[in-house]
Amino acid sequence: MLRTLIRFSAVVLVAALLTVTSTGCQPQGVEVDVAQGLSTSDLLKQDLQIVVDNGQLGSEMGSIENNLFKLKESNAALAEELTADLQELQSLQGSAAVSKAQSMIEKL
Repeated sequence: MLRTLIRFSAVVLVAALLTVTSTGCQPQGVEVDVAQGLSTSDLLKQDLQIVVDNGQLGSEMGSIENNLFKLKESNAALAEELTADLQELQSLQGSAAVSKAQSMIEKL
């Protein structure tokens, strides 16, 4: 009788765990709109504002490059001008970097 009760308890426990696992404990994918409806110019302005705030170019570099690549599709001349500015910005720090980033924002 005790063995039957232990086996039955084990079966109930396993069934309960399987039910919990299959109904709500699994991670669900979440869709995130990274751009949040912002234009390429707005995204560039955000990244450049980080440079203005910090006085140096950091992890936003990749995002700036990607957005400049996207900008080439709609405004190639501006994208080329900003790409040249970005190359210059990479060598600057402090107030010089702030000034360069601010001038880039104004061009957008």
